[in-house]
Amino acid sequence: MLQIFSIFSSNRNQLISIFLYILHYPQAANTHLWPLPSTCVDHHICLIVYMKNLRLILNFYISFAFASTGITLSCMYLLYVLDFRAFVALFWFKVITLAGIYYIVNIYKRREYYYYRNMGLSKRNLWIPIFSIEFLLFISTQLFTYHLK
Repeated sequence: MLQIFSIFSSNRNQLISIFLYILHYPQAANTHLWPLPSTCVDHHICLIVYMKNLRLILNFYISFAFASTGITLSCMYLLYVLDFRAFVALFWFKVITLAGIYYIVNIYKRREYYYYRNMGLSKRNLWIPIFSIEFLLFISTQLFTYHLK
């Protein structure tokens, strides 16, 4: 983030004050209640907010990434061994196991949702990118395995 500040040295004080404001009031980053400057730094504010949200989503995902990646890799191995006709069964296996992960994480991390909500991310904003990336990773690994064979 320091690179962003060094690139625009003419607006450095304004960027730093906006960044500190976002850090101090994170819920303000997701509303339009605070004044956005009309200069060229508007898209940099969005970049700062985007990076903050991405860091929060990755922080949430790390807690169950090992299990999810293990399931994807096991599906990759099974597709390599059983051929492409097993893809439908493996797809539904991935859907069911992701639903199980969702259920278990909701039970064990229900108090952590308050932290993410205070930082401006709802449950939906946490889970939609994670499920999207998981299925994109699953489909790409399955296609890679199919073309590898």
